[in-house]
Amino acid sequence: MTNAGLERSRRIEAIRHASGALDRASPVHHKWILNVATRPAAAELKLAMNQLEKALTILRDNDGMHWDAATPLEYAAQALYRMGSSELAEALQHANLANAEIAEHRPTNSGGGSVRT
Repeated sequence: MTNAGLERSRRIEAIRHASGALDRASPVHHKWILNVATRPAAAELKLAMNQLEKALTILRDNDGMHWDAATPLEYAAQALYRMGSSELAEALQHANLANAEIAEHRPTNSGGGSVRT
């Protein structure tokens, strides 16, 4: 199966933003893991970072099913949002932008058009 609908430029942007999210989340994770009070949040952040890494693996595979990156990107964005930390605001912004590059341009499976009411 091919990724005919996913333009190369969108994939590159998704990679850029997912990498940006990971780059901004990593130092926060490192800081939080060292503090007993923030260690539980660090564990949750690590799960979000793992999903960003999974999405990057999918997106970097030239022959991969790039649409499949939408699920881990959405999970990561939701997890970062739920954490509600201002330290993660930039990571959240990049995760949302990466997700938008993939999810908003994903073809629908319904095969039909919209219904006017």
